[in-house]
Amino acid sequence: MRSSWFIFTVIIMFLSVIDVSMFKLFIKPTIHRGKMKTFVKDLHWIIYALFVLLFMAYTIFIPRIKGPEMYFWMSRLIAAFTLIYVPKVVVLIFSILGAIRYLITKLITGRRKRKYFIINKLGAYVAMVIFITMFYGFSMGRYDYRVKTVEIYSDKIPQSFDGFKIVHISDFHLGSFGENYPGVKKAVDMVNAQKPDIIAFTGDMVNNFSDEMLPWLEQINRFSAKYAKYSVLGNHDYGHYVKWDDPKQDSLNLLNLKQYQRSCGFDILSNEHRTLKIGKDSITIAGVKNWGLPPFPAYGKLDEALENTDKETFTLLLSHDSNHWDAEVRDTHTDLMLAGHTHAMQMGIEIGNFVWSPAKYLYKRWDGLYEENNKYLYVNRGLGYIAFPGRILQRPEITVIVLRKK
Repeated sequence: MRSSWFIFTVIIMFLSVIDVSMFKLFIKPTIHRGKMKTFVKDLHWIIYALFVLLFMAYTIFIPRIKGPEMYFWMSRLIAAFTLIYVPKVVVLIFSILGAIRYLITKLITGRRKRKYFIINKLGAYVAMVIFITMFYGFSMGRYDYRVKTVEIYSDKIPQSFDGFKIVHISDFHLGSFGENYPGVKKAVDMVNAQKPDIIAFTGDMVNNFSDEMLPWLEQINRFSAKYAKYSVLGNHDYGHYVKWDDPKQDSLNLLNLKQYQRSCGFDILSNEHRTLKIGKDSITIAGVKNWGLPPFPAYGKLDEALENTDKETFTLLLSHDSNHWDAEVRDTHTDLMLAGHTHAMQMGIEIGNFVWSPAKYLYKRWDGLYEENNKYLYVNRGLGYIAFPGRILQRPEITVIVLRKK
């Protein structure tokens, strides 16, 4: 509780600095006298007061919520905070730059006339664009799915699997959605429209609680593939980010999650593999429990998943965390690994072929297709979100991977 109040105090101090600075540097010099001045000033401080109350409520009540609702309300608070205060910070930065320019000009020329309001206006325009972009990301952008098609070439792909279609999805995080969220049905419809031979889900179906699946079982069950639907577990699926009252609840939560996924037709690969045959030809499909670098759980045992597999047979591996590729997978006879986990940080810039996200500073492989020595890794951005409820210029993704015989 003390740590929560410490964080609360730091946040309120941050908000105070931003709001006082905004008022003195930008709002006060530009608003007109009279009723408009009073309205703008009062509105500014009312918004500040509301955020203080919201953070106080968050600090007191959110830790007491034990179920999926905790993440839903937390994400909404983060969204409101981001929408209001990121544009404010941008305006404040431009205002400070304008003031610095004024001081430098005054020192050099001796002039006192302020000519830096054009910088303030530029800051306001930039802040407006950022606000609109974020608002879209938090509303329709969070389920503005894109379908991305890539082709994998290998001489190990048998003739019967030439043109074989894998639909790769990841990171639903179902507990982040409200009950009226339209994105799940839309995602299922778009996946089924690709007519996949198999569906490969690479983990994080939920944030922590198996019950997050319950409102969506009917929709998840609708995922359709010609041959099979495979999945592995991600770090969030284990429920380790929750302080359970009874250790048995942790095990029961994981057991229920597996049962729910299996009831929807998914074959969960837990350090094991399957052989998929078409006629006389076959490929190997393996999957591991979550493998991650600290602080993420590392239950994946690649040697068990690949045990007794033929090195000459094309091998597909499902593993939640893309770091697994460089740590272990790349030096095995795995031909294609599918991963998720990064979300591409749910924010970034994408202009044509140029793609940037803060995720690149955390993960060596964070988005898209990677190839080394005729071996492939594909990192999917995920369908859902966690923490802040949206996607800012990094659209959620459905990947269609087509196997091609070289």
